[in-house]
Amino acid sequence: MESTSTWGITTTLAYFCDSEYLGQLEKEKTIALEELKIEVFGKYWQDESCHQVLRLIGGMIDAKFVGEIIEYLCQQKGKNNNFMNLFIAAKCLDEVRNRQIIAKTKRIISYLSC
Repeated sequence: MESTSTWGITTTLAYFCDSEYLGQLEKEKTIALEELKIEVFGKYWQDESCHQVLRLIGGMIDAKFVGEIIEYLCQQKGKNNNFMNLFIAAKCLDEVRNRQIIAKTKRIISYLSC
């Protein structure tokens, strides 16, 4: 079990990380969605300790971006990693506030979970 101080540090770092990506993607336009998909989600979906941060990012950015990230995650080869790509994709879907925007992606997740 994580100690309270470790949890606090992790939570604080996650918040700053999320805020930074949110600002770069939506406000400053200094990071492209493709870069976010590959350099953040693509590199870290296999690491379960990063899933909370990835979920937080998914909850803070625009739903259409999350939809594209979910589709990207679903396309990754996850067999050797116990299909963690699909688990984090579903967790990111859970963070989306307006799912109407990503209805097609939601159908993909439903199909894959059967």
